[in-house]
Amino acid sequence: MIDFLTEEDVETIHDLLLATYGGAAGVLSRDLLASAVRAPEAGMGSERFHSDLPEIAAAYLFYIIRDHPFMDGNKRTASACAYGFLLLNGHSIPSSLEVRAEFEDLALRIARGEANKDAAVEHALPHTSVARLGRRSSPIPLPRRVICTSTEEGHTAEGNPWPLDGMPG
Repeated sequence: MIDFLTEEDVETIHDLLLATYGGAAGVLSRDLLASAVRAPEAGMGSERFHSDLPEIAAAYLFYIIRDHPFMDGNKRTASACAYGFLLLNGHSIPSSLEVRAEFEDLALRIARGEANKDAAVEHALPHTSVARLGRRSSPIPLPRRVICTSTEEGHTAEGNPWPLDGMPG
């Protein structure tokens, strides 16, 4: 079973990021927020449009950035949601400087309209296959699970996940 993020999860992650890094608070459009959060689960009948975990994480990254539902912090929120979704479902992203730079560049290209969702799957998120983690069933709240889950080498145990370091709003 796949653990998807909810609108409440995404708003909580957004609020935590604003409290940590600053920025203008507020939701520009609840409809755009709902659309961005529900897109990764979308499908027809019993078939999902996004079939595996990297594709679903790419959908969170792409749709939150593209739909721009918040006043500020959309790229940071999208990055944390993609990363957190993977952690919640037993995957992680290596923390090398090369992968970080590629991920941050991708988020900026999505924001400028220069990259689509397929680019996220093809260029940034396949790195998830190298760090398979055990499935998380922790009762702690989602934002804490998103931010403080993995203690394997190259991952933070406390603080923020790497995709947020230096990520522009």
